[in-house]
Amino acid sequence: MIRKILLAFAASLVLSPAHAVLTFHLIESGGNVTLTATGSVNTAALVPTFPGACGAGTGLVNPSAAQFCTGAGVAIRHAGLTGPASFGPGGLLQGTGSSTGDNVYMVGVLGELYLPVGYVSGAPLSGASQFPGTTLAAMGVTPGTYTWTFGAGPTADSVVFVAGGAPVGVPATSELALAALAGLLAWGALPVLRRRC
Repeated sequence: MIRKILLAFAASLVLSPAHAVLTFHLIESGGNVTLTATGSVNTAALVPTFPGACGAGTGLVNPSAAQFCTGAGVAIRHAGLTGPASFGPGGLLQGTGSSTGDNVYMVGVLGELYLPVGYVSGAPLSGASQFPGTTLAAMGVTPGTYTWTFGAGPTADSVVFVAGGAPVGVPATSELALAALAGLLAWGALPVLRRRC
């Protein structure tokens, strides 16, 4: 009986919706700063409103408004995020190097997230912008981790901005659930294996 309950619990973990997370990293290296975006967004709690563009295709960072973007092209505005209004005293800085990948745009002071036109909920996002010949201090960035959240329950999601330091990988909820399920299945199979030996 206990085994059946534990197996049902493990299955519910695997089948429950995983929360997506979009993560930006602003990293200083060798006299240059790079902004990257990776992850995905659960758009179930977001309502698209109108299009906008960011950084003239070169990206931008504006610490005093918690504003940053990667990639190029038009993106669609989604409002309703809650989080910090700034990540330092610096002003608007356009990227002067290359900007590649998806146009993903955050304006923390307004609680707005811009996603590429035609973005499908949960699809992977990836982008990068270069800021040559500068440092985080010169940009007026206060190093740290900043998080904006939206939605609730199964629609909950977040945007994370990490200024400085190296990206750290954290296992996704679904990966942890699969590991738990594998352990429980192995534990449940032990009596069967013992009888056969």
